[in-house]
Amino acid sequence: KGLTDQTDGMIRVKSTSLERALKDLNRRISEFEDKMAKREAYYVNMFSKLDVAMQKSETQSNWLAAQLSGMKSSE
Repeated sequence: KGLTDQTDGMIRVKSTSLERALKDLNRRISEFEDKMAKREAYYVNMFSKLDVAMQKSETQSNWLAAQLSGMKSSE
């Protein structure tokens, strides 16, 4: 009876404990996934901004190269 009692038997107590641990792990996994989704969004946004800045820099570099090339050919 000590093993199989429905309220305080060893099997019931262990089962309840494992269920609680499983719920806690699922909650922690969910929180971690949410945190990773936010971090992913942050980095996607950051790299998008970096890409735009690099494109602007390349445009400016091309413009400057054209200006310098024009100065050399007019000499």
